[in-house]
Amino acid sequence: MCPPPELVDDAWSLVHVGSMSATRDCPELWAALAGICTTDPGFSQRLKIRFVGPVDKSIIDNLAAAGLATNVEQLGRVDHGTAMREMQRARVLLLPINDTPNSAGILPGKVFEYLSVGRPILAVGPKNGDIAKVLGKDQLLVERGDLGKEQGRIRSLFADAESTIITDHQKYSRRSLAGAVADLLKSTVQDPKG
Repeated sequence: MCPPPELVDDAWSLVHVGSMSATRDCPELWAALAGICTTDPGFSQRLKIRFVGPVDKSIIDNLAAAGLATNVEQLGRVDHGTAMREMQRARVLLLPINDTPNSAGILPGKVFEYLSVGRPILAVGPKNGDIAKVLGKDQLLVERGDLGKEQGRIRSLFADAESTIITDHQKYSRRSLAGAVADLLKSTVQDPKG
């Protein structure tokens, strides 16, 4: 069960929870965010890119190269309850799909935890991949290489996030998902032919 809801950040926080490996780096996203910051100083002042969990040094270097070093917060490893609270207070959750040849078939388990807290998600990955089949209309999926063209949609995601609480998010809670798996297993055991 999710902990009690946290208030959404006043800062325009883009939060990634979990390990942020080099294959998840999003230099095009950092460039797009830097472009928004250049044209909108208010956005620049409010933007916080928060990493909850370990982050590859190359990602921090790429953020600095994009001019976003002062916007970065690193919390390091935290317990699950703290991670869930950080997800709940995020303005937008970041879900980068590994930039690998099999990226279309990657569906990280983290997506269900993200969905369970009801916050908007900015996913970076293939639009024809498995992740596209799970994310709803309130989420933004952008492909690597397309991010420069998506600055307006990215900016809107932050601006609209205050009023965007996805209402059907409880179906993605651990309890609901475990119940669905249990029902599936139960029906399989009861009717092994069906």
